[in-house]
Amino acid sequence: MKRRCHLQKIEKHHYEKTEYIRWRSVLHFYSIDRIKAGYMRKHKGTWILTSEGEQAMKLGPEKLLQSATTKYREWDAQRKKDAPAGITEIVIIQCEE
Repeated sequence: MKRRCHLQKIEKHHYEKTEYIRWRSVLHFYSIDRIKAGYMRKHKGTWILTSEGEQAMKLGPEKLLQSATTKYREWDAQRKKDAPAGITEIVIIQCEE
């Protein structure tokens, strides 16, 4: 199911220094922990809510954020534990309009 949302003027604002659109910057920042928690997936520019994400939404905004943050930290700790010693990971993210 696809849904559209209507953005307010402030959400459409372009940051002066970077020219990024406010809503995209916020979405990208806050989506990281939800993706690592398994609540969302991204595929070819489409954001997909998982069944785990649907269940997590029932927690309400605050508990959903706490849950996603906790799961992100667990994922990050495991990633660091599994990383070979001396290896530094570099991730480059490119977004298109």
